[in-house]
Amino acid sequence: MDGGANALIQVVVTVVAVGAVFFVLSPLIALLAFTPIPLIIWGAFFFQRKAGPLYSDVREKVGDLASRLSNNLSGIATIKSFTSEDREAERLRDASEAYVEANRRAIKVSSAFIPVIRMAILAGFLATFTVGGMMALNGSLNVGAYGVLVFLTQRLLWPLTGLAQVIDLFERAMASTRRILDLLEVPITVKDDSTTPLAQPVRGEVTIDNVSFHYATSLVGVDGIQLHVPAGNTLALVGRRGRVNRPLSNCCCASTTRKADEC
Repeated sequence: MDGGANALIQVVVTVVAVGAVFFVLSPLIALLAFTPIPLIIWGAFFFQRKAGPLYSDVREKVGDLASRLSNNLSGIATIKSFTSEDREAERLRDASEAYVEANRRAIKVSSAFIPVIRMAILAGFLATFTVGGMMALNGSLNVGAYGVLVFLTQRLLWPLTGLAQVIDLFERAMASTRRILDLLEVPITVKDDSTTPLAQPVRGEVTIDNVSFHYATSLVGVDGIQLHVPAGNTLALVGRRGRVNRPLSNCCCASTTRKADEC
C-alpha cells in the first residue's frame, strides 16, 4: 500500500485530462471509451463486499496458526513432559489446513477480479478502435485524430488495471487493520493491583489424603495416594519413564474437580 495513494492520484488525473481531450475530438468515441469505467467502479464495490470478509477470515486463521506455533515452540518442554507431541502436531496441522482453506477462498475471488477488470478495459479499447476506424473510413473523423484517440485510449484505460491491484491490496490492509483495532478494543478483565492484600494468608501447603484417579477409557491411574508437601518445599511428580505423572499432577493442580477417593 506504499504506492496506493500515488497510483490512485495518477488514475484520477489521467481520466480527467485524457477524458477532456476525448470529448473535444469525438464525443461519441469518448462515451465508448468511458463505458468500462462504471463497470469497473461497480466491480470494485462488489469485490470489496466479497473479499473483505474473506481477507478478515484469512487474518484470523493465520493469527491462530502463529499463536499455536509460538506456544508450542515456547512450551516444547511441557509438551514433551506430558507426551503430547502427537496431539499438538495434530492441532497444529488442523490450524495450518484451516489457514490454507481460508486463503484458497480469498484467492478465488481476488484472482477473478483483476482479469474481469482487464476484460472490461479491453472491451472499451476494441469499441474505440472499431467505431473510430469506421468513422475514419467514412470521413467523419480525421485520420490523425483517430490515431491520437487510439493512443489516448491506452493511456486512459490501461492505468485502471493498476487500480484493481490497489483495491486488492487495500482490502488486505484493511483486514489486518481491523484485526489490530479489534484487539485494542478488547476490555481488560483481569486487572493487576499489587496494592490489594490477599483475602487471607496463604501458607502454600499441599495435602493429598487417600486419592485415587482413573481415566474412563483406561485402567491407568493412581490409587490411595498419600502426600504432604510443606510450605516452601518443592516436589517433582515423575513417572517410570522420567516424565510427569499426569493423573497425579491433574489432582494436584485441581484440573479435575473430585472429592477424596474420587479424583
